[in-house]
Amino acid sequence: MWPSDCKCKDRFMHPECQLRLLKNRTDMTCPVCLEKYNNVTFKQVRRLQWYRCNVGTCCVVLAFGLIAVFGCTMNTFFALAMKMQKGQLSVALLVSACALGGIFTLLTGCLIRFVMLQGGVRAIISSCYEDVREEVTITKPTIKIKCECGA
Repeated sequence: MWPSDCKCKDRFMHPECQLRLLKNRTDMTCPVCLEKYNNVTFKQVRRLQWYRCNVGTCCVVLAFGLIAVFGCTMNTFFALAMKMQKGQLSVALLVSACALGGIFTLLTGCLIRFVMLQGGVRAIISSCYEDVREEVTITKPTIKIKCECGA
C-alpha cells in the first residue's frame, strides 16, 4: 500500500485496487480530487467495432445491396443480349433490365447523399473505430518529503 499519487494527501491504496478502480473509469483521474494520477501510464488503441450498429455498418450493408442489384442488372442485360442475338426480342427482359438499372442508379444516388450527409467517407470510417484503453501500468509513486526546517 502506498500514498495516492494525485493531489489528495490522505489517501492510500493498493496498486491492485487502483488498477481495478481505473479499469471501471473512463478517464485516468482520481474520483475525489479529479487530478490525473502521476504514477499511471496507459496505452490507447483504436479498434474496429463492426458489431455495433453504426453509420459505417449501414453503409457497408447498402454497398453490398448495390453490388447485388448491379449484378442482377448486368445478368439481365446479358440475357437480353443473348436473346437478341438469336433473333428474339423479349420485352419483359428489356423492361426488367431498365427497371433494375433505374433502381441501381437511384440507390447509388441515395448512398452517395447519405455518405455526404454523414460528413464524408472519413467520418464514416472513423465511426467504425473506438478508442480502447490497453496496458494500464501503475508504478510506485515518488514520495515527496517536506522539510519543516526551512532547508
